Amino acid sequence: MNGSPVARLLSWIKRWKRQMFWILLILPWLPLVFCRSAMSPLFSCLIGFVAVLCTLMAFACLFTLSARPRNGQLVMVAPVRSPALETASRPLPLVQQRQTFPSIPRTAKDVHRTLDPTEFEFLSAAVVIGLGEGHTFYRHCGGKGDQGVDVILLNKHGLKVAVQAKRYVSHRSVASKELREFGEAMRFHNCIYGYFVATSTFTPGAKQVISANGFIRPIDGRALDYYLQDNHQAIAQAYYDIQNQVPK
Repeated sequence: MNGSPVARLLSWIKRWKRQMFWILLILPWLPLVFCRSAMSPLFSCLIGFVAVLCTLMAFACLFTLSARPRNGQLVMVAPVRSPALETASRPLPLVQQRQTFPSIPRTAKDVHRTLDPTEFEFLSAAVVIGLGEGHTFYRHCGGKGDQGVDVILLNKHGLKVAVQAKRYVSHRSVASKELREFGEAMRFHNCIYGYFVATSTFTPGAKQVISANGFIRPIDGRALDYYLQDNHQAIAQAYYDIQNQVPK
């Protein structure tokens, strides 16, 4: 047979690979099956190791040789793929649609400087929604006669959550009286808990009211700075959605 020794060897293996498969798969295991009791443990392990190698070689002979020798060289045969499969496997172009959200401040100081009271009420609700705890906008009730609540949200269980926003300068702290009034306002609106969002700080007395109440979740100026920077995109989207839901 013409060709290199490697090509002749591959051709011989291809011709007899089915017989070699069964020989390598079965023959090495026969001593372990019939003569294991007469073997020493060391020799038994050695025979087992050889049997495993022969088994691997058997499967290699079965699944190899997807190439054919031509002029003493090994030519690899590429798998055939249908045009339909090529089209299905081709990645589809990604169309990115960017939605323009309104520009929102990134610090509590900028909030006080650039937003009016109504805009800050919307932003406070957006900050709570941006926390990712499942809150959604329900109603805006800020302004005169708001009964101490600016925005009402719904939590993931559909229960009312109050939001009160205080746009104060940094040196003006929220007093305890305002927190007590907010607690009463939550009961008036049938809210299970509420967020008190301020651009400044809370007095020690206000913090005591918060601890005693147990249903008021405070967000002061420092926390507001953090949320506006860390959750900026989520807050901007929530702020945009609230503006579109509130009647003009």
